[in-house]
Amino acid sequence: MARLMFFAHDPGGCNAILPLLDAFREHNHDVLIYAGGQAAAKIPEASGLSSDCLENILNHEKPDFIITGTSSNDFTEKFLWETAKNFNIPSLAVLDHWCNYGIRFSKYCLKEISSYNSDKSVDFLPSFICVMDDFAKAEMQNDGIPASIIHPLGNPHFGTLKNKSKDVDIAKIRSKFLGNNGKKKIVTFASEPYEEDYGLAPERKALEDIREILKENGDLAFVVKLHPKESMGKYGELHGVFFDREIDPAELIVTSDVVISMTSMFLMEACILGKKCLSYQPGEPDGSRFILTRNGVLPFVNNRHDLRRALLNLLNTQKIRYNLAVDLNATENIVKFVELTLCQS
Repeated sequence: MARLMFFAHDPGGCNAILPLLDAFREHNHDVLIYAGGQAAAKIPEASGLSSDCLENILNHEKPDFIITGTSSNDFTEKFLWETAKNFNIPSLAVLDHWCNYGIRFSKYCLKEISSYNSDKSVDFLPSFICVMDDFAKAEMQNDGIPASIIHPLGNPHFGTLKNKSKDVDIAKIRSKFLGNNGKKKIVTFASEPYEEDYGLAPERKALEDIREILKENGDLAFVVKLHPKESMGKYGELHGVFFDREIDPAELIVTSDVVISMTSMFLMEACILGKKCLSYQPGEPDGSRFILTRNGVLPFVNNRHDLRRALLNLLNTQKIRYNLAVDLNATENIVKFVELTLCQS
């Protein structure tokens, strides 16, 4: 039995490691859970962890292995990997998305991405990095991460989606938004914290364009799923829009008729669950910046005219099939990898 320490700060990183907690417990390992930021709310049992007490925690807990998510602007994971090296404790960082590879391991946060792009330094590295697939591994290598530490084992979160979507009280959720006012369909926009992370706000343009198009069709309810980093008042007072922070993402996806976002993991989840969905990236000239438009799973839509056509097409389409391949066995892959690594150490 090994003593495993987990830490996450951002929501995506938290989702990526959450399924591993029970999986390692089922393999009779001792699991120590720490969290900060939005992850603390997702894991109530977790203890807090600050970067100024890492040595004391490792001295006290003496973990055999450390598993973390990655964060956009917080440095706790980065400092934890470095401190673990001083204690000769192996560490594994689990990625959750096909973006911002190198900056997650640099001295920069997302708000300093322009500085990172002119530097491309890799300043903080765990012992191992788990990525979603071979494509992500190749992209990460292009960002200067050593290939020897990158392992395409998958994102454990993907394997949990279908189970989470079962037994959803769809009628109850739909009635919350549709009521008795004659509306028949739900269009959900998954907002993203570009303004909070980068200081830019394309999500505001995306929401407004979608809202204006949906005004043309009176039998639709428009739901905006806020990211955990976004406040309820971010978009002010908009009439005819439902803002949600409470419904589980998988439950809202299966309840919706169409799901729209820019580059959110919400769209990957919608594709996995077979929901009609659309990536709208207003004003973006490069369709390769998002994995689902880069690999052709979803069409690249970057202006209101094409958005209207694509959205109306989805609303009138009965069913859609996506050519999407993701590893749904990531949890098992990571458990085997960690156990083998511990046996060899």
